[in-house]
Parts: sequence; C-alpha cells; structure tokens
Amino acid sequence: MSSEIPPLANRRPLPRKRSFLGCMIVYGDGAYSVPCTIRDISPSGAHITYETGSNLPARFWLINLRDRTVHKSRMAWSTATEAGVEFESGMPLHQLPPELAYLKRSALRGNF
Repeated sequence: MSSEIPPLANRRPLPRKRSFLGCMIVYGDGAYSVPCTIRDISPSGAHITYETGSNLPARFWLINLRDRTVHKSRMAWSTATEAGVEFESGMPLHQLPPELAYLKRSALRGNF
C-alpha cells in the first residue's frame, strides 16, 4: 500500500469538466470587476484564469456569462494568473434579488 497523497485533482469531492467559458469576478458591491475564464468547472467549484496583476479578494461573485448564472464564491487557492474557487451558492441571473441587481449590470458589461 502506498502512503503517497493523491494529486489535488483526485482529492476533489466532484470531478470537474474541462471548459473555456467567459466569466466575470465582481466584488465591492459591483464597484470592481475582473474578466476571467473558467478552465474547468463542477457543481461545487471552478478553476479560473485571469490577467496578471488582478488583485482579488477572498470572497466574490463569479458570473458565468454563457450560462447566465452567478455563484457566491470563495478563493481556495491562487497564483498570479489562476485560482481555484469554491461555490458557496449559485442561481440564475434572472432570479437575483433586487439588492444584487448590480450583478446583472456587470454581466451585461461583460458580455463580449
């Protein structure tokens, strides 16, 4: 029996699906947004990439522009250009409560 720890990808509770989806990170009640790309995704989280120099908080909203969904997220790990994020909750953009309407506006600006 081997005592080696399995690679990180094999320790995830749910497998991730490879993807290349446009997304936006939004925080500060909509004052800040960062364009990014979802590289792989599962129901519980995602691996994202973004431009060097992006200063991201520990918690933020991740908007999947293709699927028109928003996820309350937290940073699991990060480097200068990529991060693993865990989804705390999620919902379709059209079901957002009025106090989160700024996320819809951010999604419209991010639709490239």
